[in-house]
Amino acid sequence: MPFGIGPAELFVTLVVALVVLAPIAVVFVVLRRIADGRRADPLAILDERLARGEITRDEYLATREAIGR
Repeated sequence: MPFGIGPAELFVTLVVALVVLAPIAVVFVVLRRIADGRRADPLAILDERLARGEITRDEYLATREAIGR
């Protein structure tokens, strides 16, 4: 074909695009999950710590009051 893209060229272009774009997408997904973890709600963290038994009910209530919720 003198003009346009043939099937072989299209296949090579798609493979190259996947090889380049897939790692970039993975990095963005991983970084987003890390960032989401850092923005966790303090009250949710406090609730989880109480549920895991890391703090007592009294510590929970005092910290919750200090947070202001």
